[in-house]
Amino acid sequence: DIQTKLNQRPRKLLNYKTPEEIYEAMKKAS
Repeated sequence: DIQTKLNQRPRKLLNYKTPEEIYEAMKKAS
């Protein structure tokens, strides 16, 4: 679905990490 596609698309703003990767990293860090 669209939400998944958006979440898997790297963002320039996030150094080309996907929001999903950042979310995973945040979960591991906590």
